[in-house]
Amino acid sequence: MIYFITGKPNSGKSLKAEELVLSVGDPVRIYVATMQVKDDAGRERVNKHVRQREGKGFETVEIPYGMHKLYPYLENGSQTTVLLEDLSNLVGNEMYENPEGKKLLTGNIQGNLKALENAAQKLAGKITEELCDLAKKVHCLIIVSAEYEISEQYDEETNTYISILNTLNDKVKKISDKVLS
Repeated sequence: MIYFITGKPNSGKSLKAEELVLSVGDPVRIYVATMQVKDDAGRERVNKHVRQREGKGFETVEIPYGMHKLYPYLENGSQTTVLLEDLSNLVGNEMYENPEGKKLLTGNIQGNLKALENAAQKLAGKITEELCDLAKKVHCLIIVSAEYEISEQYDEETNTYISILNTLNDKVKKISDKVLS
């Protein structure tokens, strides 16, 4: 079972996802943290989420990219719910940290809309495949993501990130059993 929770930043998606994990009732609850802390604001955000999860029985696993790294934690997959928090961080990590993700984005995509669309499709496809594989190994996968709009106010790199995230969000909606926003 795949649930997809999406919405604007700071809209309560995380709390909704945690409540959903509890309602599923699996004895094993894994929280996949994708955010890489780079500053005090990020540290505070992580601390807020840690406090929010206290007493809910989550095992937190930090995986910035490469969902296969979670497999060793899935001994009782049929009794496991995984909460992936969140795709927006995962996309950024794929773009800037993961050599495999960076390779998909190489080439001259600046100013080339078709190349940008192809790169977005490739990277989103790669991540979607990883999520589908993960979902097969657990009882329930709950995925959280944020929604952003491309804007002339942003530079090309930011709009590339948003394009990839939007493409991934669309793909995840299609593979999900239930979409909540």
